Amino acid sequence: MVLTRAFSFTDAAVNVGFPRPFIIQPQASITGQYLSSCEPALLLFQLRRAQSHWYQLLTQSDSTPLPNPDFIWQIVRQMQEWAERLPNTLPISVRELFDLELRYSFVYCMSPSAKLPALTDYARLFIFEHAIAYLDHIYDIAHSRRNIGLYSYHDALRVFFMASQFVAVLRDAEELLLSGIMPQPPPYSTTMPPPLPRRMGGPGFDNLERSLGCLERTASTLARYGERWDDSVSLRRTFDIISQDVVDRLRMRRQIKHQPSPLQNMQGDMRWVGVDVEAMMRGNGGGGPRT
Repeated sequence: MVLTRAFSFTDAAVNVGFPRPFIIQPQASITGQYLSSCEPALLLFQLRRAQSHWYQLLTQSDSTPLPNPDFIWQIVRQMQEWAERLPNTLPISVRELFDLELRYSFVYCMSPSAKLPALTDYARLFIFEHAIAYLDHIYDIAHSRRNIGLYSYHDALRVFFMASQFVAVLRDAEELLLSGIMPQPPPYSTTMPPPLPRRMGGPGFDNLERSLGCLERTASTLARYGERWDDSVSLRRTFDIISQDVVDRLRMRRQIKHQPSPLQNMQGDMRWVGVDVEAMMRGNGGGGPRT
């Protein structure tokens, strides 16, 4: 939804050369930081060019499914390689912005469409992990109010899209995703998928808790954005509606998981094992444990 207007016409219809790098004299930006080059803008242009390519192929061409499903993994890998080449000198705020844009692009490419109607289990896990990474990161940014000028209502739309895809894969493959089992990559894939994001919370933080936490933080993020843009209020309401059944089911799972087992309930009565109850009732002193 965010890319629709920018990429609504084909690349061939735009006869504009790619900007050439040039050095500018250091000057203070509105944030007070000194910018010494146009490098971040050129890097963003590179990503936008890649996005335009796959967006037009997936959404603006005919609806015939892709003859080579490996194509999606190829473009995902290319974007990952772009991210790996980002210079270490980039400001943290720009790197955060690029990281979010990359994960958004990953999920957008991998989501079901007319060109790619079916998802593999590995693709569902890929969406699940990158959606969590995106939604948790944007939650931190929104609530810390850092670099607030870099984010707009389009980011609220991105949050809603990522959360919708997260809910969709949970609804379709809840048992698989919550089990923590790693499915095999698609057998037809000749391109190695990018690595999954590093899990936050450590190995003891299972996917049930991660999923519930992510859904709760997403609602909080949309509520925070609703303080800036009125339209985000409706996004929050819609998200609550589409996610309610999943949230209820996950909370029920958590409740069942934390309930004591029948064996634990019986532990309080284990002292009677081996006791001659009839002898105790007769009062003949035979109430001790049998040997």
